[in-house]
Amino acid sequence: MNFETLDQMETYFGGVASQWSRQNLINYRQDPSLSNWFKFLKAEVVSQNIDPLNHLPSPSVKIKPKVNPVTPWVEFNREMGRGKFTKEIYGTSQNATQARKAAYEQWKKENNR
Repeated sequence: MNFETLDQMETYFGGVASQWSRQNLINYRQDPSLSNWFKFLKAEVVSQNIDPLNHLPSPSVKIKPKVNPVTPWVEFNREMGRGKFTKEIYGTSQNATQARKAAYEQWKKENNR
């Protein structure tokens, strides 16, 4: 089959991934055997997977990180800051944790949470 215009040829060959697969498609056009068709398919698949541009995310895809909403516990810890509930002040980590939980419960009552 001959092409009458360059546009017809570009339409036929324009979608291939590489010169290697384009040449295999030309070989298939000249000799439409099953063997040549598989050679073209192999070249096209390999060319598409080798090209790093084929693996970039689409510019229309916007990846938004999932952000957890601020919870009352997070607000409480931000207000209290660091160093108020430490084992050095309360003797043990367990006592410091219990004191923090008690302060949190009191904070929730005061702030209607």
